[in-house]
Amino acid sequence: MFKAAVTKIQKSQALVKPLKAGPLSARIILDGKNIDEFHPGREVIGHVEVKYNQEFLFCGLKLTIEGLMHIKYREDKYLFEKKESIWTESVYLIGEYGQSKIRSKAGSDGSYSFSFKIPSDMPGSYKSEFGQISYHIYIRLDYGENKMTKRADRPITIKGQLEIDPDDPDTCESVEIEERDHKAVKQVAHNRKSTESQLRFMFRIDQSGFIGGETIPFLFEIENPRKGYKITGMKVELIKEIIYHGGKIQKKVRTNLAAITHVKKEEEPNAIFFDAAERHTKENQWEGSLVIPRGSIPTTKGVIDICYFLKVYLNTKTVKLVGLCPLTIGTTREGLTFEAREEASKFYTHTVNPQDTFDED
Repeated sequence: MFKAAVTKIQKSQALVKPLKAGPLSARIILDGKNIDEFHPGREVIGHVEVKYNQEFLFCGLKLTIEGLMHIKYREDKYLFEKKESIWTESVYLIGEYGQSKIRSKAGSDGSYSFSFKIPSDMPGSYKSEFGQISYHIYIRLDYGENKMTKRADRPITIKGQLEIDPDDPDTCESVEIEERDHKAVKQVAHNRKSTESQLRFMFRIDQSGFIGGETIPFLFEIENPRKGYKITGMKVELIKEIIYHGGKIQKKVRTNLAAITHVKKEEEPNAIFFDAAERHTKENQWEGSLVIPRGSIPTTKGVIDICYFLKVYLNTKTVKLVGLCPLTIGTTREGLTFEAREEASKFYTHTVNPQDTFDED
């Protein structure tokens, strides 16, 4: 048996000490300044220090990194569990299985470098009570017909990334949704009357792809209200939905990240009261905006889906209309995070004061 430990070296001090057991002990050391988290498209670089506690024959020593999606939840008295490997890569540090055996000497040691490039589409590390996305390093010792595998004592953290492409029509074109009073439409259709006078709303955003920290401007327009409708409230919510695909029954968890409300109560003197003659006036419109929280987890698809959408409400005394507008949340736009874009805009912005004068040559 042997013990593998991921060790973070800072100021020449190991934060985790390996335990020695069996024929060898191994310590994985991650190199670099920022080793608390890694980004897709970049490399995990380090080296493995091995010490042999006794003499023995073996075929090879292999290092493997694996990404795993694992969900487990109970729904309607049934337990659902599913695992999916999303990334596996291996490298032999010593020898290779199938080659001639290598004899180690008791008390000897060695240091072996390694590097793994993280695929650019890897989802970020994630953990909740219903599932997790984790990345672990394994050491495998091959000696003849016997194989010994040990997982390092701590996972590595990958920070999810998603680039919002300015040329992608799926995220950069405007989105429009429309909802109407379907119950009223059925009643009118039964009476063979026109449906043009039924209450409905149109909700519009100029794009559907954003990064954390950006503002979502929107236009909320109420169309064709019948005489006598009183609008008691309009509301827009930014919702994060996590879907766990464990079986026939999915587990869905929704979180309200932000909300904005436009309310006109009936008792207020300036309550919105629509008449047929006021259908196309500016009073039927509401322009507003919501801010996406910084550090939001990017949109992810797989065994665990992380999705975002705007939930739009229009309330009257008798009718409640609800519409959903899907969004894509990323981490960078044109290669820059929101913080980097803010910093760049500060650098290039100069305010000219009225007292500034310029001499002509």
